[in-house]
Amino acid sequence: DGASFDPVSNTWQSMVAVGSAVSGNYNRGIWTGSELIVLSVEEISLAGGTFEYALHGLRYNPTTDTWLPMSDLENINDNSLINRKRDSFMFSWSGSKMYVVFRDGNGAGYDPALDSWETLPQCGLSYVDSSVWANGRLFAFTGVPAGAAYDPMQQLWTPLDMSNVPALFYGPFATSSGSQILFFGKDRLSETLVGALLDTDTDQWTPITPTDSPVNLSSDSMAWLDGKLYI
Repeated sequence: DGASFDPVSNTWQSMVAVGSAVSGNYNRGIWTGSELIVLSVEEISLAGGTFEYALHGLRYNPTTDTWLPMSDLENINDNSLINRKRDSFMFSWSGSKMYVVFRDGNGAGYDPALDSWETLPQCGLSYVDSSVWANGRLFAFTGVPAGAAYDPMQQLWTPLDMSNVPALFYGPFATSSGSQILFFGKDRLSETLVGALLDTDTDQWTPITPTDSPVNLSSDSMAWLDGKLYI
């Protein structure tokens, strides 16, 4: 079940039920500007005690209050899905496509206009903590720190120079304002919030100040509003 909230009238309105059309668990959604895409992970048992996974999805149209089917992404062999299904994939909206990145560095792109998936090359990182779309590219990061940027035109990942970015213990989180990416988390020793701001035009990093930053960072719930990040 689901509902939409109207802040002007301060009211909730029920959405038509999905029913059993999306199989699996751990549903997550992303807004495209006109539709809500909801994905879920299905675990499939194979011979010999091994597993593979599939992503199932639906697209919700708020104007007609209807759900539309979408093609599945199958035969996923990401081992990180075994114990971290809820957080095992991260997705971003580019303006025309949804990009999914898995913890093992593999990924895929979904085109709603064609209802089709395309496989992305492995990003070059052994593990991915966060990913985000910014300024025409898809970015993937790990708290080591290390990162890479994917150019959909060239279909190529390029490593990022993160030599002046601090290592992050808790998190890390990455969020985009459109042209900049804020990459942050907790320092292992001091447990203070540390991180850096990436200018995606130059791929140059600027450290962020920990002064007056939130201490009890225990969630990745955040939003940009009028040029500021709220956590």
